[in-house]
Amino acid sequence: MQRSATSVNGGELNGIANANASERDTEVNIEASGAANVVTESEAAAGGTPPTRVKRAKKKTSPIWKHFTEVFVEEKVDDMVIKKPRAVCKYCDDVLSSQSNQGTTRLWNHYHSFHDEKNEKPSIKKLSSDSLKYDEETSVRKYYLAIIMHEYPINFCEHEYTNDFIRSLRPNFPIMGRKGSRTNIMDIFHSEKKSLFDFFSTLDCRFSCTMDLWTSNQNKGYLCVTCHFIDDEWRIHKRIINFMHLKGRHTGANLSAAFMQNMASWNLDHKLFALTLDNASSNDVCVDTIVSILKNQGSIHCGGKFFHVRCAAHIINLIARDGVNTISAVIAHIRALVVAIKSSPLQEELFFKQAADLGILERGLSLDVSTRWNSTYLMLADALHFKRVFQRLILLHPEKYGQHAPTREEWDNAASLCNCLEIFYEATKLLSGSYYPTANLFFSEFCEINLKITEWLKSSNNFIVSMAKSMKEKFDKYWEMSNTALAVACFLDPRYKMKVVEFYYTEMSDEYGYDDMYEFKRILKNLYESCASMSSSSTTSNVQQTQVRTARNARTSQCYADLNEEPKRKRLSSFLRENTEVGQEQSELDQYSNEPLLNWKEDNHFDILSWWKAHGANCPILARIARDVLAVPASTVASESAFSAGGRVVHKYRSRLDPHVVEALICTKDWIRATRKGIFHLYTSQYCLLVCPVGRLVVADFSHVIVVYSFRSK
Repeated sequence: MQRSATSVNGGELNGIANANASERDTEVNIEASGAANVVTESEAAAGGTPPTRVKRAKKKTSPIWKHFTEVFVEEKVDDMVIKKPRAVCKYCDDVLSSQSNQGTTRLWNHYHSFHDEKNEKPSIKKLSSDSLKYDEETSVRKYYLAIIMHEYPINFCEHEYTNDFIRSLRPNFPIMGRKGSRTNIMDIFHSEKKSLFDFFSTLDCRFSCTMDLWTSNQNKGYLCVTCHFIDDEWRIHKRIINFMHLKGRHTGANLSAAFMQNMASWNLDHKLFALTLDNASSNDVCVDTIVSILKNQGSIHCGGKFFHVRCAAHIINLIARDGVNTISAVIAHIRALVVAIKSSPLQEELFFKQAADLGILERGLSLDVSTRWNSTYLMLADALHFKRVFQRLILLHPEKYGQHAPTREEWDNAASLCNCLEIFYEATKLLSGSYYPTANLFFSEFCEINLKITEWLKSSNNFIVSMAKSMKEKFDKYWEMSNTALAVACFLDPRYKMKVVEFYYTEMSDEYGYDDMYEFKRILKNLYESCASMSSSSTTSNVQQTQVRTARNARTSQCYADLNEEPKRKRLSSFLRENTEVGQEQSELDQYSNEPLLNWKEDNHFDILSWWKAHGANCPILARIARDVLAVPASTVASESAFSAGGRVVHKYRSRLDPHVVEALICTKDWIRATRKGIFHLYTSQYCLLVCPVGRLVVADFSHVIVVYSFRSK
């Protein structure tokens, strides 16, 4: 059966809609009389109209028809002309099928996706063509934004068929060559950079950064710096503020000079709180130099105690890798089986056929890489999932797979090892986020890892004990160097406060016990006093406290008059005043610590930023600390993810790109994506401390929009 549908375009829609009312009146009369309104074949042969079938009209009861208009479109089927219903959107003139057997789901989906004001969709007000005006400047900007956001090559502007398509829409659209495109892209970069600079200048908070190095296929070293902060509405942000070509040797002195120069260019050198780095030796020299500079400026808290944060993902990687290398021989047979299966497409096809016969859910089969412990975990997880398939293949084809057959003990060891590595794998995923706070998760995750390693040391399996010994040695090394700011972030969770720190210090061995708890409280108090001295809110608070103390001193002066008359007892008088008056006034830190814990069900997600936004006015100094500390990234994943984008921008077919253009492409894409409507709502508390499962954060990509030309309302 061949069908040729009459096309319905935007110009015909109005005519169809106008004719629709009279057609429906005719249909109602016909249906009321029970007539079919079908022209006979003889009349059609004599030159009459083609035979037409009209279906009985049903009453539209769904509320969706407030947003759509029903029209009928003629379609020719063989020698018959059939009128089929269509729904025309009142806001965008899109035409959708509206046959009764299809329901209204498609219409509702269209409305909720594009025109529902409750979901913050674009305005549903329909603009007529008379009220629209072509804006060439906006259209050109969006054209080059498409090149930036989709990582198209700059010579995209010279693609013949793309230009033909654009000129078919707008013949006079200005299309430039590569040099002109480069100029426009750099103009957009400088414009967005100025907007971001102005935005930074409006924020009254401190900034934490990550920094990492990458060598491109151009054999050029690039330094990536990302900036993390919490804005005035308590929404967390991440921006790539630098992706520069770093010339010369990558020594600590060169890294620190480049970093401070970059911070000064953004006017952030006096607003820094922390810097997250991996464990390269040059980074230690870099941090020492930066801290020395900031100390001279007087713009760093507690002498730099909170400044250097070591990448949690990198530490976990080192701990897990050492453990896996110790017991790699335990899983040798399983690795050999996976290699045998993946050695040819035929064997892999046979493998998955057996999995289907056994009713095992199909998933990928991973092979590990010697330098990546997480690939070993994924390989073991997949192998255990397909354990019965491997066993069947060994029975069916002993000549192929028998020599690699793991024993029952080896399968049990693999399951034990997989369970051990799962803890590291989930912790890495949890601490690698950029759009939700991770500082408050580090302390609890690392304490849990330490407790697990201690438990494994008591295992009856020798290979688990040997793995745990290697991990424990590495863990102790980096635990001593871990940043206390990440424990302070745990304290700032109102559900746990000091209790979570006390709990883990108590659970761990004596060497991390009371002495460390005392040290933590001392550092916390120093941070509070440092922030109080730098805070404008602290100044107001001090004035109020001075007024209160003056009034109290006036009331109590008579009580100490007899003591003050004797010079030898002035010291006693001072002591009594301090302990009688000042001691009665609790600081924000003491008040927050002494208040009851927030009653919160563990199964419910908790938005720590929203809580501090709502309660920050009650303790402004602590709120400032929370705003600075919770923005500290626990890992350098934000910088490393930029290198993935760099690898797409600077690939083997674009290896001659100028470093300035590379920086413009990567930074501009990051800034545009961050400022798209809705990006600020990415933060979710699915990753709250000890509560929610991992891996549920959905980061929306708002860059997949290509607009060749735009209109602006008059």
